[in-house]
Amino acid sequence: KFIQPTWVAMFLTVLWIVGITNAFNLTDIMDGLASGIASFAALAFFFISIPTEEVYVNFASLALAGAALGFIPYNLSHSKKIFMGDSGSLFLGFVAGALALGTSYGGKTSLGVFVPLILLALPIYDTLLVFVIRIKKGLSPFLGSRDHFPLRLEKLGWNRHAILIFCIATTLLLAVAANIIIRSGPLVAASIYFLCLLFFTAFTWYIMKADRAHK
Repeated sequence: KFIQPTWVAMFLTVLWIVGITNAFNLTDIMDGLASGIASFAALAFFFISIPTEEVYVNFASLALAGAALGFIPYNLSHSKKIFMGDSGSLFLGFVAGALALGTSYGGKTSLGVFVPLILLALPIYDTLLVFVIRIKKGLSPFLGSRDHFPLRLEKLGWNRHAILIFCIATTLLLAVAANIIIRSGPLVAASIYFLCLLFFTAFTWYIMKADRAHK
């Protein structure tokens, strides 16, 4: 509602929903990854939406977090394993994208409007990373590949439990950063965005070493 004219706002809304929905689907390449990110991002949306009294966001975010957290033990289990599948990951992405549109991020600065990009940074980052790498290789960005950052971390010697812990911990840190942004002035908010940009820049430099390690 903060973008004019209305048709531009509608276009960006559709782009956001479709993009986040598919970003979670692309992220679902390891056990617990998509559900772990979704659960803690949903909890962050819950804590952000409490002061705004957006009741449906409160309940929907808790429901999403509970469903995803309840799924993780079975997804990680060897004897009672359950796979999420496309219908699960697409649903997580759709609900997460919708939750982001349901509450206010104004706070003390208008820069808070970019907070959803912080909360859902890992799926967004992974999607953009794969697209850029595929295009640079002269390949279609819509084809499957092993350019995802979790798979690159695996090439660099990380085990899958370590990758899952890293992704959940990063989501938690980004959630804390997002809460600070909406409660701070423009200078603090801009500084946090800049630090996040530095982090992902350094992280990109690190995971690109997987190509050299593979050779």
